[in-house]
Amino acid sequence: MGVINLLSNEVSQLISAGEVVERPLSVVKELVENAIDAGAKRIEIKIKNGGKSYISVKDDGVGMDKEDLQKCLFKYATSKVSEKDDLFNIITLGFRGEALFSISAVSKMRIQTRWINEAIGSSIYAVGGEINELRDVPAEKGTFIEVEDLFYNIPARKKFLKSDGWERQLILKFIEELSLLYPEKTFILNSDGKDVLVLQGVNDVYKRVICLFPDLVNKVKTFRSESLSFNCNIFISTQNAEMSEFYVYAVNKRLVKEKVINRVVKDVFEKQSNKPSFLFMDFSLPPYEIDVNVHPSKKEIKFRNSEKVYSFLRETLESSLKEKYIPFFEVKISKEDDKDKINLSVREKSFDYDIAGIKISTADSRLFDFKDEEYGDTFKIIGVFAHCFLLIEMRDELIIIDQHALHERLIYNRLLENLDRDKSSKKMILPYIFNVTESIRDYLEEKRKDFEEIGFLYEEMGPRTYALTETPSALDFDSAVYAFSELIKNEDRIIKNKKDISKELLALYACKSAIKKGDSLDKEEIKKVLMDYINNRSESFCPHGRSFIARITLSEMEKMFGRKK
Repeated sequence: MGVINLLSNEVSQLISAGEVVERPLSVVKELVENAIDAGAKRIEIKIKNGGKSYISVKDDGVGMDKEDLQKCLFKYATSKVSEKDDLFNIITLGFRGEALFSISAVSKMRIQTRWINEAIGSSIYAVGGEINELRDVPAEKGTFIEVEDLFYNIPARKKFLKSDGWERQLILKFIEELSLLYPEKTFILNSDGKDVLVLQGVNDVYKRVICLFPDLVNKVKTFRSESLSFNCNIFISTQNAEMSEFYVYAVNKRLVKEKVINRVVKDVFEKQSNKPSFLFMDFSLPPYEIDVNVHPSKKEIKFRNSEKVYSFLRETLESSLKEKYIPFFEVKISKEDDKDKINLSVREKSFDYDIAGIKISTADSRLFDFKDEEYGDTFKIIGVFAHCFLLIEMRDELIIIDQHALHERLIYNRLLENLDRDKSSKKMILPYIFNVTESIRDYLEEKRKDFEEIGFLYEEMGPRTYALTETPSALDFDSAVYAFSELIKNEDRIIKNKKDISKELLALYACKSAIKKGDSLDKEEIKKVLMDYINNRSESFCPHGRSFIARITLSEMEKMFGRKK
């Protein structure tokens, strides 16, 4: 008896829909992108309960006639591709013909539309992918789509959604980012009956940037680079704007999270102690140089020549930074005598650790031994490889340690111990004023109680402006402000409770303060870091879960070189 089943049409539709529609944001993304492809100048989005119970998108694009309206709910029905070669010349945001089909399969969906050249419009209503109604109706030019009860027929999928506020925040962030690519278009987002984002169309990107971030006036510089096949426009903050980090990358007017671009930004900013708070990179190249047909939800793309793209973008980004500018946030770690507070300066490499109980004997500047009296282990420092990995001999093992991850763990543990011991807060003499996007404002309001319970108190001062008024007593002011600002920079971190918030804050600070790859350490600095690790018997992984120790036994090495079978 065979065990392979041919899935029913209903099940296969739900599987297909699940690849495209992950959450309310997926619906908004697909419908708004369709509106842009239709030439809309004004796009209005309405959501209720974070988009879980209701989503609508209204546009003034070209619309559809009755025949196309009926076809649009079929799988792989699209006006943008007709033959295989078209897949390698995609110039629109949509092309797969799956979006409307997938959305209708997991919701109750109504589409009302009127083709630009017709006097009467049409309306279609579908439940779970089944068309229940198709009729003529009076309608404005363009398209109006309503989606209700998302995932009503897949209760298990609903359980994976976050809070209403969090789902709303994801949609807000998407519209803010997309609006940079299409400054000429008007975007309006209404949530639960309130307009939370109104962006009128403007005639250039800079004006749209200022609409989103008023404090960036005269603090954004533009840079353009062109080659035979590539061109890139960069908008980057030039002064300390005291705002949350906002990085947007686009390829051929499509928002992307692409590995090559991420690597460019990481490599260029890696050596900087302070990164710019705002970066918009708008990259264009011929359509045949990229493959956008990689993922059903079009989240990913592939470059035909990744290394060529990397070189061009890196040179462009580095050139945009050549002029002197004021970075986002100057980290100033105060030097207090209070031993309950961690006061480290990366530049000065000052590590104040308690090293009692460890006996040290130094042979020379490159090779030295030290002994852990309690456990009787003798360690020999062989050296440092690539200014990153500490090489240690212990009995019959070669131990390799990532110096950054090790130091990060030590700082994190000390901070966590201090915060667990003292959860009180202290008032700041001068409040720290900072500006936020609407999506981060949502996050701050949703997590206000959690922040207060670990010592961070803040007040809303005006539209998109907050003041941090109290910080944890266990941290010095500068360290606390830095950790707080780093946390709210990254909107992609999903934090569930106060314990996670405190750990995330400390992990961010520890990562920034720890020794970096490429930092040259002398023997005294190596000794201090290793002795603290031995003395405290800390975990062998960094706060982000990455292991920082590898071991190779003498026996394994002898086998490697054929000395032992």
